[in-house]
Amino acid sequence: MKRLALAGALLATGFLVACTEPSLVGTWVSEGVGRRTVELAPDGTAVFTLDVAGGVSFRGKYTVSGNRIVVTDIQPPDGLPLAAIAQSFVPEKVEGTFSWKNPREVVFSGDRFLKGGYRRKE
Repeated sequence: MKRLALAGALLATGFLVACTEPSLVGTWVSEGVGRRTVELAPDGTAVFTLDVAGGVSFRGKYTVSGNRIVVTDIQPPDGLPLAAIAQSFVPEKVEGTFSWKNPREVVFSGDRFLKGGYRRKE
């Protein structure tokens, strides 16, 4: 009887773990041309790196609710030439939705800074 109860508890635990959504926390690299990297830290910091001119990074704060992600307080990179022009290029807010292909692949829809398929960097 104890074995049956233990087996049931293990099966229930396995089911709950299998149904848990993966976390967006981590480093994500876009697929295809125009490579981008998105780093999402546990403290809510987001870093977008565009692989142009040796890599240009923007920082902000992100929140996730369901399948929606919102990044605010976006700052242009320090020391970027023509900072005034860069500021006009940087959005005030980035919003999008995401869906999982599997725990290591995610697809973002919405803003151009996020849009596309990404793989978790191991």
